[in-house]
Amino acid sequence: MRADMSWEPGRSLATQFGAQRSGDALVLEAEKELQWESHFADYGRGICTYRTSKAQELVLKGIPDSLRGELWMVYSGAINEMETNPGYYRRAVEASRNQRNLTSDEIERDLHRSLPEHPAFQSDVGIGALRRVLNAYAWRNPSIGYCQAMNIVASVLLLYASEEEAFWLLVALCERLSPDYYNTKVVGALIDQGVLEDLARDNLPNLYSKLDDLNVLSMISLSWFLTLFLSVIPFESAVSIVDCFFYDGAKVVFQMALAVLEANQDALLKCRDDGEAMTTLSSYLSSVTDGISSNDIQAPVSKKSVVAVQVLIYEAYSKYGFITSSMIERQRLKHRLAVIQGLEDTAMKNVIRSVSSDAVVSQYLTPDELKELFALVKVEQLSQHRWGQGPTLPSALPLLPYGEQYHLDLDQFQLLFLGLSPWGCGDYPERLATRIFRLVDLNSDDWISLNEFCRILGLICNGDTDDRLRVLFAAYLLPSGDDDDDDVDVAPTKDTEEAQEAEVAAEAEEYFSSIEETSSVASTSVAGFKHSDLLDAVLKYSRDADTDWISGSSGVATSCSSSESVTSNSKRNELRASPKMEQKGMPNMNQEQFVQLWRCVYRLFVGHAHEQDVYHSLATVGTQLLQIGGLGQQAAEVIRPKPADDPVSSLSEEAVKAWQMEHPQDPVPGTGSFELSPVQYHDREERPASAPSSSKWDEHWCINFQQFRACMHSEEKLVAFFEARTPLASSMQRFRQRKTERQSSLTSTTAIAV
Repeated sequence: MRADMSWEPGRSLATQFGAQRSGDALVLEAEKELQWESHFADYGRGICTYRTSKAQELVLKGIPDSLRGELWMVYSGAINEMETNPGYYRRAVEASRNQRNLTSDEIERDLHRSLPEHPAFQSDVGIGALRRVLNAYAWRNPSIGYCQAMNIVASVLLLYASEEEAFWLLVALCERLSPDYYNTKVVGALIDQGVLEDLARDNLPNLYSKLDDLNVLSMISLSWFLTLFLSVIPFESAVSIVDCFFYDGAKVVFQMALAVLEANQDALLKCRDDGEAMTTLSSYLSSVTDGISSNDIQAPVSKKSVVAVQVLIYEAYSKYGFITSSMIERQRLKHRLAVIQGLEDTAMKNVIRSVSSDAVVSQYLTPDELKELFALVKVEQLSQHRWGQGPTLPSALPLLPYGEQYHLDLDQFQLLFLGLSPWGCGDYPERLATRIFRLVDLNSDDWISLNEFCRILGLICNGDTDDRLRVLFAAYLLPSGDDDDDDVDVAPTKDTEEAQEAEVAAEAEEYFSSIEETSSVASTSVAGFKHSDLLDAVLKYSRDADTDWISGSSGVATSCSSSESVTSNSKRNELRASPKMEQKGMPNMNQEQFVQLWRCVYRLFVGHAHEQDVYHSLATVGTQLLQIGGLGQQAAEVIRPKPADDPVSSLSEEAVKAWQMEHPQDPVPGTGSFELSPVQYHDREERPASAPSSSKWDEHWCINFQQFRACMHSEEKLVAFFEARTPLASSMQRFRQRKTERQSSLTSTTAIAV
């Protein structure tokens, strides 16, 4: 994009690139100027001028080129905004200069398509002015940015108004005179399309029936309304319609459209298809000229090849003058709901189609569940914004998939997570929700897309036991946030006494109660392991291949007992056998992370129907995992190389006993052949480089996901909890019911207070 290195807001382009005009045209212009000067003398000029029937008569005849920009500014109200904001346009140009984005690229592509026949836009002067105006408005109103037809309208404004005036006229047009016209969905134009159909049905019933069968009105109305007829009528003639538009408002467009349709009624009734009808209208509109004297206004003669624009305007005002601005507004209100509902339905279908194409989402959520979930997300977001609580949504590129264009922040995620997921129970469920939100938020911008939300919610609600355990395990591998109360700044003290099987629950309680405070907090970040890889392992998704894969470590988990094993389907076994997939497994969990995780698991069962029985199972599993994690230190002690003649080279009795207890079939290292397997230690060098090094934490302690999963599967009560599926439809129904009851309660309380 070529940047304008230096610029000054210039005069109207028509004064710099004036076309040759005939003597009669110059005389007519001089007469109009004299009439306007007389009017100014009687009724004032500028902001304080009066709107009189004489002024309307002069506007209908056509404003002279020398006064057009000035009167457009006055009658549109743009002059008020320009005077209220001195220097604003210059600042907007400076701010938007040299910006390169999708909007600026679209503007650049359309610059040379704007009135290419006019000499002003065959030069750098006109192109530069148009570029600055469009980019400045895109900077001012990023929600609109740049829309189709804006280049055509802006180029005509630049011909008759100065550059700064053209900018403020564009502001008035886009934000007040034609609201909701210039955006990606052209909502305003679609609404007015329905209004035009109603007016045609009431005033031209026979023609409406014909055009409705041919579906012509929907094709012509958008181009007519968006460009104010500038794209279909020669601009020298169409500017007279723009004169009336700035004076009388949007009703003029409907009056002109009905006049054009009526003038071609006979020909249109004979058309056999939409192509023939469009050709008839295009031929008529292209023949509209401004070459008639204002004293010769009369009804157009049939079969006349040339139509004067002043005659067409006169017909529109005389036959359809009963159409008022208030009537148009009432009709707009009538059609707005239907148009917006239609757009919402289309958007929903596109979103559902886009999200359903995700392999993870389609595996766990049905299209009906996605539809209800999308509607629920939209309602919650709208309710927050309606009360002024909603945050500013991140800008979504229109080229992104539909599911990536809708976002949830942490508060919205927590609200839906607690209301819909099976983990919205127990103590402090919002802490777990925060952990999972951070896991899904790959770019750490505090937003997750609808796609990401559906993936993780489907996994938690409808996934199997391993899916849910994988989410829990991964959520506590990431560093704790500043607002996370699960941070552990203390380390467990070692219990040297052997526990009896009947005292397992007491041991677990003693473990958590024996935590000592320390000022040194070990880092829990997973260095050397990408966040995206961790999330992929949770979702069983490969970014490098179309094949789904399951996370796992290199080797089989250490079993809690010889009779316990974890079953999996053939696909998972096949994928787990692949070395490439094994490398994608989750990293080991250190001691501090495990304490945080196990606290969370305990909290899940607060208030559970079988709380005490579940706590016994949790204590059993927790103790087993503590013992398994401690094998890392014992293995390190066992394989530590020492000289043969070193007096301390012999293994300690405790280490030998521990090794023989856990590995009765394997030789004790140092007494025979020994090869450290992933089961026995899971490759210490693959553990996070930033694992806790504080003396308060056992730096050799670690468990992998396979070990965690195997121990969790050893207790039926835990398996029953994590394998129970949550019908999402029922959860959403209960969520809505609770919200309705809460609102009713608040309403009743307010009524009593009054």
